[in-house]
Amino acid sequence: MNVLKARTVVLVVATLAFVASAFAQPGYTETQKRIQLLAVKNFRHSLQSDINGVVEGTLYDIVLYKKYYPGLDYNGIVDQLNDLAVTSRVPQVRYKAHLASMYFSGADRFNIVPAQDVWDQDSVFRQIAEQLEKDLLSSNLAGTTTSAK
Repeated sequence: MNVLKARTVVLVVATLAFVASAFAQPGYTETQKRIQLLAVKNFRHSLQSDINGVVEGTLYDIVLYKKYYPGLDYNGIVDQLNDLAVTSRVPQVRYKAHLASMYFSGADRFNIVPAQDVWDQDSVFRQIAEQLEKDLLSSNLAGTTTSAK
């Protein structure tokens, strides 16, 4: 009987300790904010990778992060995007970096929807390019309303 009481006491104490430690942890929003800031820091690091797939995947992740968390501090990322758009030896990386930079310059103008297929990361960049093309076309049409003499 003493063994049963001892086990019960240990179980109750362990449960109370677990519950108390759960409430002592920082709030969900504080933890989430730390994770988001760490992700932005990792983005900066990943954009410097020598592996093109890592850079392309990071470009995709950055665009989606900007879509879902527009208020975060993306200091330095736009500069890195602009640098990649000019200096990368891989044309696909240059193009995607340029599109990502354009997205960052006016994310509220774009309506992007991630593809159902998680492997189709190019769909986001196609959407950005198509919307930029529509904006350019509409601005060109609006500017050519003058008639020639």
